[in-house]
Amino acid sequence: MCSRGVAVLGLILALMGCAIGDKGALAEQAFQRGRKQEEAGRIEKALRSYQEAIRLRPEYTEPHRRRAIVLVARGEGERLRREYRAWLDRRPESPVFHYLYGRLLEDPASQLAEFDRAIALNPTYYWGHYGRAYLLASERKIEHAIAAYEAARDIRPTTPKPYLFLGYLYTLKGDLDAAVESYRNALRLDPHVSVAYQRLASLYIQRGEFPLAIEAFRNAAKLDATDAQTRFYLGNLLKETGDRDGAVKALEEAVAIQPGFADAWRNLGVIHHERGELERAIAAYERAAEFAPNSSVVAYLLGMARLRQGKYDAAASAFQRVIWIEPEQGRAHYFLGETARRRGDHRQAVAAYEGAVQFLTSHPEVYYRLGQVYAAVGKYAEAASALEQSVHLLEKAAEGSAGGTRRNQENGLDLDIPAPPDLATAYRALGEVYERRGETRQAITVYRRFLQLAPDGKEAEQVRRRIEVLEKNTL
Repeated sequence: MCSRGVAVLGLILALMGCAIGDKGALAEQAFQRGRKQEEAGRIEKALRSYQEAIRLRPEYTEPHRRRAIVLVARGEGERLRREYRAWLDRRPESPVFHYLYGRLLEDPASQLAEFDRAIALNPTYYWGHYGRAYLLASERKIEHAIAAYEAARDIRPTTPKPYLFLGYLYTLKGDLDAAVESYRNALRLDPHVSVAYQRLASLYIQRGEFPLAIEAFRNAAKLDATDAQTRFYLGNLLKETGDRDGAVKALEEAVAIQPGFADAWRNLGVIHHERGELERAIAAYERAAEFAPNSSVVAYLLGMARLRQGKYDAAASAFQRVIWIEPEQGRAHYFLGETARRRGDHRQAVAAYEGAVQFLTSHPEVYYRLGQVYAAVGKYAEAASALEQSVHLLEKAAEGSAGGTRRNQENGLDLDIPAPPDLATAYRALGEVYERRGETRQAITVYRRFLQLAPDGKEAEQVRRRIEVLEKNTL
């Protein structure tokens, strides 16, 4: 009889175990069903599935978390706080409800206290360490957050999330090797986490490992057909490493996904500009300008491409746009002057170059061009003054006492004002202005200085004859 009673008791316990196991499996099924429903936008059904999972297994943390996230987003945070406070009052020994109640509080100190209570009740409770880590990270307590995430990671070593957060925190700490390793571990556990590839690519770039960065960006792009940003970064990196065809492909994919992606259009235009494909460059810049109408950079690039193509009126319009956006952009004033000078409108060129010299005070080329157009409109006194300044700056540069002309390479394009004339050329132009003004002795002195600098130049003989004529006229 006794042995029979033991057998019956064993059967009852076994059945109870099966029932508990069945409830756990059913709770997991309900939770996973809820996640799919939430991802599909069927929120009410998802909430019912989460509630079912909670009913079957009240201390299963994940359905509580997802349900709370949805309801807080709907503005039901206060109701949830009261609900979970009641749960906690009924089960004060439960680490789960200390954590769930704590994450609904607004005061970080109170939140942390609840997370710590959860950990004190169960040192291996993953979500207690995870919540503590997330809170500490949000408060920029990097070392403490790292320790908390490492504890969560060690409790659930097959869960990728702690590795992702640790990768980010290691990066903030400056430990790039640890960050790379953490992201790699996350991808080993789940190779479909695109953000891990994106962050790895950034770290590889910092370490100068460009092929690995390119591979990481490509993997991230494969995982998300709608990710224009990753393709933008990939295109920029391919351009910088010399694969311009690959860069064009990536940037074209970016703008196909996101037609209003102004930066991608701009960088696509830059590549075509570098290749001399001006029609394509202009088309890309115009698209960039459509979506970023207040970008002085885009307007400037468009002006430069149109100027290079010889479309002076269109170039002038672009440079005027730059000046409207950024009035102190000296280069735009200069190239506005260039468009006018090249189409023979010297008076308009004077006005533009006068604007340029206000902001480009150390550029001899600007004063040289201004002197030329002053002379072209008969303003010889002003021409002489501008050319004298050009000569002065060139002499200082030759002596090494000033920076001289500043060259500005952006994206492989020469976007600054062109190289200034050599000193001899500037002296000759100044001599011609003095001669036109009737200042014979000054003209002779300047012409002689030209011959000192370029005695065998192609214009040297002509200048010698001018000196002879001027000397005869002074007798």
